[in-house]
Amino acid sequence: MSINQETAIALLLAFGVVGVLALMSGFLIIAMAWSEYGCYDDAQTKASEPRPSGAALVRRALARHCPHCGEGRLFRTYMTMNRACPACGAVFWQNEGEWMGAAVMDYTVAAGCALLAWITLALLSASEFFQFVIPAIVAAASGAAIVPWSRSFWTLFLYVNGEMGLATRPASGALEEPSSATIRRPTARR
Repeated sequence: MSINQETAIALLLAFGVVGVLALMSGFLIIAMAWSEYGCYDDAQTKASEPRPSGAALVRRALARHCPHCGEGRLFRTYMTMNRACPACGAVFWQNEGEWMGAAVMDYTVAAGCALLAWITLALLSASEFFQFVIPAIVAAASGAAIVPWSRSFWTLFLYVNGEMGLATRPASGALEEPSSATIRRPTARR
């Protein structure tokens, strides 16, 4: 067994341990947020609404639907996320920095897939060229492929934590992006 293959096996074991720990921590974070659901801010509003089950929320996230109502779609296109739910009006991401959690998920999946590809190629004794090129391609492809679901699950996380905007049924056309003609630009003072 070559040193490259021994390294691949050690990384595979380490990757397995880190993966189990990451899943456990993700489960605990969601469970802690779920246990505190409705305890803050608008507790009266949330208490009057039926709370969806965890399985229903996961199904909504996998289908890329609104975690609040389950009907509205999170995305207009594969990569373009709606600002708010077209069905109930819930604002998905209120703050500027809320994209960071989903970006960390994207990076983690891309790095993990690249590492698994390299481990596989190292165990198969592939050439060094393929051990470099194939994981890079796998990282780019998996990073792009996971984007809608990472944003969907991050929106679910924000919903469970009470960070998503309140759902108000929108007036017709209220969720459309403003055209450049309707955007007010500040004028320079003289």
